[in-house]
Amino acid sequence: MKQFTTIEKLDTGILYAVELASSVSVLLLAFGLIASMANVLTKGAILTDNLIMQRIWAVTQCVGIDNTPTKVPQRS
Repeated sequence: MKQFTTIEKLDTGILYAVELASSVSVLLLAFGLIASMANVLTKGAILTDNLIMQRIWAVTQCVGIDNTPTKVPQRS
């Protein structure tokens, strides 16, 4: 069987992108957890009273959850 180098490069790029998205989503979700806990400990001063932080928190959580892969494809 003939080897397809272009397909192999594309496959490697896709796997890299999935791993990168997974790593970034972990950071975004960790940021959200830290912000939520800080909000609780400061009685709402971080998120409740700050519209910009509310939006940053919402966006990071949506992106983090959306980018979390359910199953990472494995090479065979």
